Amino acid sequence: MAMKDASVYEIVSPLAKKTSGTIPSASPLSSLDGKTIGLMWTLFTNGDVLANMLKDLLVKRFKNLKFVVIPPGKGRQWGNYPDNATIGEVVQESGVDALIVTMGC
Repeated sequence: MAMKDASVYEIVSPLAKKTSGTIPSASPLSSLDGKTIGLMWTLFTNGDVLANMLKDLLVKRFKNLKFVVIPPGKGRQWGNYPDNATIGEVVQESGVDALIVTMGC
């Protein structure tokens, strides 16, 4: 009886590597007057509705606000697992003073 070649399979854990650490919070803005606010919708249902409602409320309360819609990653949709560095680069390149990320339900 001939023996078949033995295949070798690599077993990969579905769990992510554990990491720990802290990321310092950004200092709060002293005022929103004249600032540019980024709006990032993570493409979950109604997150765009929430973002637009927040924008409308902020425009009524603060003068000279500008808004920029920011995609959740360079050429990616949220479900394509964008990494934090990519999201961070997109936000930095947009030149916003603050960012609002909405998720919906």
